[in-house]
Amino acid sequence: MPRRRRRVATRFSLFSFQDIITCVMGIMLLLTLIICLQITSTTGRSSTQVKQQSDELEAAVATLQSRLADLQQQVQKNTVLLTSGGLTDINLLREKQQQAEAAQAAASEELRELLSRSAATAQALARLEATAQSQQEQNEQDLTSLQQRTQRTRQLLQQISDGTRIVYNRYQGSANACWIIEVASDNSIQAALIGTARPPQAFNNLNDTLSFIRNKHRENAEFLLLIKPAAGTAIDLLTGTLREEQIPHAFDLLGPNQTAIDPQTGASLL
Repeated sequence: MPRRRRRVATRFSLFSFQDIITCVMGIMLLLTLIICLQITSTTGRSSTQVKQQSDELEAAVATLQSRLADLQQQVQKNTVLLTSGGLTDINLLREKQQQAEAAQAAASEELRELLSRSAATAQALARLEATAQSQQEQNEQDLTSLQQRTQRTRQLLQQISDGTRIVYNRYQGSANACWIIEVASDNSIQAALIGTARPPQAFNNLNDTLSFIRNKHRENAEFLLLIKPAAGTAIDLLTGTLREEQIPHAFDLLGPNQTAIDPQTGASLL
């Protein structure tokens, strides 16, 4: 018995169509929301711009009204002048012209006076600025000098505390100048006046030193010899010569790391 052939029916699904419809509806909803947001934002901005334009128009209207009132007053004045026959009165016109010229001359004179005052004020300001600039520069120089002196004072105090700087004062009972002659070696000698802040004088041999001492002795100067250990022959030569020539002097010994003379201030404290 022959078998019946089964009919093959073509099946289809609506899922794809539903997906498409769903996506389209979602897109439409998103577009609707975006358009609503844009309309709201545009409305807000438009209202702000309209209000700003309204304010500007109101200000312009107020200005025009003020100008219109001024024009109306001027028209009324001209009307009064016209009806009174002032335009045909030559004397009245001349009087008005003279008044206008006088007012113009007064305004010109006031303007020249203001310009003169302005020029004088500018010159005074320039002088004040120059004075202030000069004063500022002087203050800066004074401050720099004070800082340098403070630094030197600190260094001096530190040297005195360490024992590397020896300070000598002039004898109070003597009115003569006193020179410190510091002999580090036979070819390294310095001379500085006590109480005077200036760089010392340097000598590289004993003969020049003796010549300097003789010249200062003619000016009634006194001398303090400070001898370091490296100046062996200077002790006998200097002290012996000064003793023979009867030059007032005294001497003391310094350590190899000690000094009584500063390279900048000499034998002065500051």
